[in-house]
Amino acid sequence: MKAPTQEQIKEIWKWCGWHKVKPANIDVWFISGACDEYWKSPNGDKIARVSNSFNELPPIDLNNLFKYAMPVVLPKLESRFTDPEYNRIRALEILFAKWIEKIKEGYSFEEALFWAIWEVIK
Repeated sequence: MKAPTQEQIKEIWKWCGWHKVKPANIDVWFISGACDEYWKSPNGDKIARVSNSFNELPPIDLNNLFKYAMPVVLPKLESRFTDPEYNRIRALEILFAKWIEKIKEGYSFEEALFWAIWEVIK
C-alpha cells in the first residue's frame, strides 16, 4: 500500500478545479507578508497560500473528496454510458466498487477513495 505523493495530490486537486491565482485577482483579507500565489477552490469558497513556506491544498479526507472530487468524477464516469436513466447509478456502482476494493487491500477510507478516483481519471 502506498500513500499518494504530494504531486499526485496536487494533480487530483488541479483536475478537480483548484487553480493558482495572484493576490490581486482575489479578495484576500488575511495576507500577512508577501505571497506570490494562492490556490483557489473551484467554487471560490477556499483560498490557500502557495508560497512563504505554505503550499496548502486541501488534505485528502472524505469531506474534501466528496465536496471537490465527486462532482467532477461522476459526470466523467456517466459519460461512458449510453442510457441516461441509469448513468448516475452505474457510475456510482463502479466508483464504490473500486473504493471497496481498495479498502479490502488495506487502505484507509480516505486513501481508498483517492485511489479509486485516481483510477477513474487516469
